[in-house]
This record gives sequence, C-alpha cells and structure tokens, in this order.
Amino acid sequence: MKPSELLQDDSSAVIEALRSGALTGAPIPDLARRLGVSTDFLVSSLRLPKSTIAKRIAGKSKLAPLEQDRICRTERAFSRAREVFENENAQLWMTGRVRTLGGVSPLSFHLTAQIARPFEFDLRLGSAR
Repeated sequence: MKPSELLQDDSSAVIEALRSGALTGAPIPDLARRLGVSTDFLVSSLRLPKSTIAKRIAGKSKLAPLEQDRICRTERAFSRAREVFENENAQLWMTGRVRTLGGVSPLSFHLTAQIARPFEFDLRLGSAR
C-alpha cells in the first residue's frame, strides 16, 4: 500500500493499515521524486536510518511503525501543500525555508503529531514562504 492510498481512506482504515504494517519501503523513491529531492535526502531529512530504509526499498519489505508514521505524515503534509499551492509551489514549500516555521523547511523536522501542528497552521494561512 502506498502512503497516498492511505490518505484516501477513512481514519479507521488508516489506523488498521498502519497497525498491520501495510506500508512497505517501495513507494519512498516515488515520494522523494514527487518532492523533487533524492531518496537519500528524504530519508535523512526524516531522520530514518539510510541503510535500513535502503534494504526495505530493495526488498519491498514492511516499514517499522516509526518509519511508516514519518512517511505518512510527510505524504499528508505534501498532499495538503499541493491543495494549497499546487504542485511546483508545494515542492518549494516542503523543501524550502518557510518564514512562519522559523526559517526551516518542513522536511527538516520529525513530523510528529505535535510538530505537525505548525505545518497545518502554516498551510491554513496559505503561506508559501
């Protein structure tokens, strides 16, 4: 299952998919490509272990809960950014320095529940920079 497919389901389906470990490493390179960054950059930005993720991508094996969480939160933030800014501007917002986020890029944080709130707030404001 791809992170973008999880976003289209209702909350209970997402929770069950994450609990069952439905997300594999296979879609990570595609997410990186859509963000306009390398897979290594995405993995490093999300503070995930490069060698472990490389093995999961190559073997299409299931991601650990923390890995799934960060990939899904990144996909969710990027999906929302595309709604607000449209494709190219969404890439710029996700990877560029955002003033309302203290001059850092959204990808430079662990996207935990508490840290995701400023991103959601920034996107509600429609702030591209």
